[in-house]
Amino acid sequence: CIEKILVDKDRGAAVAMIRETFERIVAGRYEPREFAKTGAVSDRQYVGALPPAAVVAGLLRSRGLMVPDRVEYVYVVGDPKAKASDRVDVPEHVARSTSGLCVDVHYYMTNQFRKPIMELLSPALDGLEGVLDEYTVRLRAQVLGGERQHRRGAEQRQLGVRPITSFFSLGPGRGV
Repeated sequence: CIEKILVDKDRGAAVAMIRETFERIVAGRYEPREFAKTGAVSDRQYVGALPPAAVVAGLLRSRGLMVPDRVEYVYVVGDPKAKASDRVDVPEHVARSTSGLCVDVHYYMTNQFRKPIMELLSPALDGLEGVLDEYTVRLRAQVLGGERQHRRGAEQRQLGVRPITSFFSLGPGRGV
């Protein structure tokens, strides 16, 4: 994108590249690893909220997997009232998930992408904020259903009740 602005002097192509990238994300054509961050894992005791790397290390241990010195993690759609550090998982696990676990693309747009993109490119690209606003809204709509589902599940656990759909599913010892 910077090359298109500085070398090619084609600002329209730079905006098009930004749009193409976010269209790909909106369409779900990405690998979770593309959003991965890494963090060091420590044996020390933590005070307060665990950092994302420590949460992922706990997930790896609970799955019977080795925990390296540094772990990769991505932010996933979850309870919107939960701390962001509690809404992380391993990119490979998210990629293989059949339970609807997915990258929280809205979180990335609002907390990871927006500010650096604006600071770096807005002096050269008119209308960039409008483009980012458009995709922020679209990405928010994409994760809203998953957030509602997680919030509902958290409330049901807090109240000690099962979802009504659990009464209709067949399972061990259940008949029609």
